[in-house]
Amino acid sequence: MEEREMIYLCLAHMSEDGAEQKYVKEAFDTNWVVPMGPNVNAFEQDLADFSNKKTDGTMLDRKVVCLSAGTAAVHLALLACGVQSGDEVCVQSFTFCASSHPITYLGAKPVFIDSERDTWNMDPELLEKAIVERKEATGKYPKAIIPVALYGMPYDCEKIMAVANKYGIPVIEDAAEGMGSRFDGQVLGTFGRFGVLSFNGNKMITTSGGGALICNGWNAPSCLPLKGEVFHADEKAIGVHSADPMLYGVLKEFAKKNRENPTDAEMALWEMLRKKGLDFKFRRQHIIGDCIVDFFCCEKNLCIEIDGGYHNVPSQIKKDKERTLYLEQLGCKELRFTNEEVLANTDAVLDVIKETCEALDSCNPNGKSAPSGEDLGGAATPTEDANNVMWYATQARDAYPYYEHTAIGYNYRMSNVCAGIGRGQMTVLDAHIAHHKHVQELYKELLKDVQGVTLHEQPADPRYDSNFWLCAATLDADVKIVGQENAYKEVIKSAVGGAAGVIKAVESATTDCQPNDNVEALRVFMLAKKVECRPVWKPMHKQPVYADAVAYVNGVSEEIFKVGFCLPAGPYVTDEDVHYIVECIKEAIVK
Repeated sequence: MEEREMIYLCLAHMSEDGAEQKYVKEAFDTNWVVPMGPNVNAFEQDLADFSNKKTDGTMLDRKVVCLSAGTAAVHLALLACGVQSGDEVCVQSFTFCASSHPITYLGAKPVFIDSERDTWNMDPELLEKAIVERKEATGKYPKAIIPVALYGMPYDCEKIMAVANKYGIPVIEDAAEGMGSRFDGQVLGTFGRFGVLSFNGNKMITTSGGGALICNGWNAPSCLPLKGEVFHADEKAIGVHSADPMLYGVLKEFAKKNRENPTDAEMALWEMLRKKGLDFKFRRQHIIGDCIVDFFCCEKNLCIEIDGGYHNVPSQIKKDKERTLYLEQLGCKELRFTNEEVLANTDAVLDVIKETCEALDSCNPNGKSAPSGEDLGGAATPTEDANNVMWYATQARDAYPYYEHTAIGYNYRMSNVCAGIGRGQMTVLDAHIAHHKHVQELYKELLKDVQGVTLHEQPADPRYDSNFWLCAATLDADVKIVGQENAYKEVIKSAVGGAAGVIKAVESATTDCQPNDNVEALRVFMLAKKVECRPVWKPMHKQPVYADAVAYVNGVSEEIFKVGFCLPAGPYVTDEDVHYIVECIKEAIVK
């Protein structure tokens, strides 16, 4: 009998017509074998087209930047949100380390948030508790929120975005495992300010290695915008959304057009702010209550208006005075300059702005205008965010004929060769997602009568649409498995299952937080049957490297870690394989 081949969790799968090879060959034929290039541009557009399309046919306007890894995408997203040394970031604990490690790259501190039971993802109630208590403890709100689509399962986008909007904190969606998963018809990664994708070798599609950042911008609407809620939550109600949702929608569209078509005076002041390193404190064409201001510094609640000639008309002068009073009632200071003043003497205008900022208290020190020299340029639109991310991903080189650097950049851009693989993979993405969903349904049918084994399913709420990157399940603690008496008796000496790279030798086979003996025994039994069966992620708040981190826990992720395991679901996993895997599980259970 022919020996059975190993069934892995999720192996890379190329298109049947060799589309990947075609695009890679183009890269070699044109000698575009370096970071950036035609394949990168085309892959970014393909990703944007996929991510922007909702199931009802409507389109969003997010931009996508391809990078060297999903971890790099998290890192740059944090930079763009102004995260710096000493800041705190709320991040899901039940996840892979790439969600939290980039926080520490910046000298910032993760605040781990435990999971809700239905999705295994970030608990919105614990998130809000953490935000409120960290403000009380440190005087500042966390600088960002990172929910994770664990094994492809959508997080509760409605509740998490509601909490984020309530406190004015940007969301970085870690959808590395959730490419193509949706919530209420909208692709994960398009709700928050940024969305992270991964194209590692075992993801829904691969570029060998690589990732991408979906850019939303500040004022682009979230899927479920709040009406009449505080946008910048602090002692003063700055940025209150209009109670009239139609008016707020009009303001957003008008602000977007203004950002895309700035006046010469606006651009002159913006460029001067950039040169002086002050641009990160300001947002252009920002909505404050029922009006739009040309420039807004959230840290100081300072509004700057640049008036054209029509502001000299008596009726407009009256409106301007009313507007100034309205902004003062919201707690804002307003400065007004004419086009002529800005264009004739930008330096003098800038001096007034700087002096005013220095004289004002920081009444909202952790709002959307983060005071960080690493902030990616005060971006407001998806295009501006994407351009700034690309600048930082290519060593942050300024526009001179020689290499001039005013900020620390990174070598994070995707290779044109890898992007060629990605372009080909886009042709099979929908088929991959459909296959994973099919495998999940097959496991559901075959495991329904297996006592003690419970398949992890998405909530009954029809808004949840998981890609089921991996099919996960739990094993009751009282279920006995063949060989369980030998669990954790030997120290692991090499990489396990699909793991790759170098591992550090250990002296003990056990830790203070590990899967139950029967789960480990099942892993060993399945491995002997040529099936990769892996434990679920160990919660980050239980990792030794984060022993001193702040964590808001409810016990859910630790409980699941003890009983949870992952089953193969990739494109190479056949129906016959699934039947074989389930029969192996039945065989492993001691009657």
